[in-house]
Amino acid sequence: MARYILMASAALLAVIFSQETTANDEDGLLQKPIDISLPEGTGVDNFPQEQKPATPKRKRPKYCSNSDQCGKGFCCLQRRPPYGPRVCRPMAGRYRRCGEDQVKSGYYLRHCPCYLGTNTCENGYCVP
Repeated sequence: MARYILMASAALLAVIFSQETTANDEDGLLQKPIDISLPEGTGVDNFPQEQKPATPKRKRPKYCSNSDQCGKGFCCLQRRPPYGPRVCRPMAGRYRRCGEDQVKSGYYLRHCPCYLGTNTCENGYCVP
């Protein structure tokens, strides 16, 4: 019985295989190459010079090793110690999260200190 099922399966596979190899493209199922060339006059060379390409909304962060490399009003911050990247971030404003723990090499962990001398960092927030 098992031999009969095996022979019937082999015969069915042979018929299916022969149909697949002799198939033509009348039904549109065979793969075809795609033409991806642009129409004439739509290439990059024809881009108007007065228009500027769109710029991304977010700029890449400026990487730093200490706060001296950042501009005025910025601090060098490591948000994910001990292995996260150090980037320049703005100093904390009024009622924002802050931190005063500067690491020995001149960068801060998790939060920048308060901006200006009028605000002080109390319980992790800048207050006037």
